[in-house]
Amino acid sequence: VSQSRYSPLKKPIRTASYVRDPDILVIFHEHLLESHPDILEGTHEHSIILLNTSKSWEEIKLPVDQIKFRRLVTLDATLGAMKNQCGLNAVMMGAVSGYLPEVGGPELEKSLENFFKKAGTQVQKNNRDGFLWGLKMSKEHSFEKEILVEKNINQQNIILGWANAPVGAIVTGK
Repeated sequence: VSQSRYSPLKKPIRTASYVRDPDILVIFHEHLLESHPDILEGTHEHSIILLNTSKSWEEIKLPVDQIKFRRLVTLDATLGAMKNQCGLNAVMMGAVSGYLPEVGGPELEKSLENFFKKAGTQVQKNNRDGFLWGLKMSKEHSFEKEILVEKNINQQNIILGWANAPVGAIVTGK
């Protein structure tokens, strides 16, 4: 489990504590919904869940007993990373940038470019393209909990790979 914090004032955040009550929870692989049943703990009705998945909204199995959030954002970031020959993080960062008005997409994009500055022009371009792909290709689903309960009533959990994929969370000014 990894956690990120962004400061809109460009001041370092000096804490090693877990993120509680995330505004945005970034899940790098759908299998984590099953392998880490507590993954949604701390989310609230204003939390946004960003999920890397190739599945359609209808195919995603969410742990109904832990659903407090009302917005789920999905994208196939793995496909985006392969298409753009970039890191998965660049694609996910692009997707999350659309939901961070405190930091802003241009700030995150510039941060990404600075990070890859020494890696060469092609690596910079690929990661920038992946960032923009993530921003463009993410799909938001808003819902009420009752709809999810009905959708998941008879679904069985599916065991998938990638059990050790990272999870990220972002807290914005609470």
